[in-house]
Amino acid sequence: MSSTPKKAPKANMDDVHAALQALIAQGKKDGMIRASDLNAQLEKMQWMITTLLKISKFDAGTAVLHKEPVELTAVVEQALAPFIIQAELRQMTLAVDCRQGQFLGDRLWTVEAVQNIVKNCLEHMDNGGTLRLTGTQTALYCQLVIADDGCGIEKEDLPHIFERFYKGKNAGADSVGIGLALSKSVLNRENATVEVQSTVGVGTTFTIRFYRNII
Repeated sequence: MSSTPKKAPKANMDDVHAALQALIAQGKKDGMIRASDLNAQLEKMQWMITTLLKISKFDAGTAVLHKEPVELTAVVEQALAPFIIQAELRQMTLAVDCRQGQFLGDRLWTVEAVQNIVKNCLEHMDNGGTLRLTGTQTALYCQLVIADDGCGIEKEDLPHIFERFYKGKNAGADSVGIGLALSKSVLNRENATVEVQSTVGVGTTFTIRFYRNII
């Protein structure tokens, strides 16, 4: 009589979080570590694991995206929300001009795609810089342009920035190289494209186009 071996259950994100929080508490008790440093690393680890899990869903074709009319202004507003305080503390300007624009897509997934691009831009900008988000609508597509005045991307790095785990020469010390990969996976599923142009010392511009379905 044979039995099929059972696969070990995958670690639950809540379990991982709980275990790391326990380590933080123990470290504080022992006076061996700074809780603020561990909390920062915990947040980074959680983001990394969550993002990798999301990318794996797109790789497996199991990610569910809904098709519904989405207002570009709503996407931009929600995507920028987590960065408002950071921008204020760093005296940055978030210049938004998205008075028009609508497309068929999944609002929540699109917000995530835009957030990852905004996050990348802010990480490569100096304090006091300006990030511009401009939305337009044409007969063929709805377009969102995200332009920063940061350090820019080296020419040889440009073709690879959407590749998983790729880190260019100007990547920050905390860069993992997965946020832009997820953005591209999401946008590809939404009949959208994302292109990047950059000049070192001047800044980087991401152009997203959500194309209308042609019957």
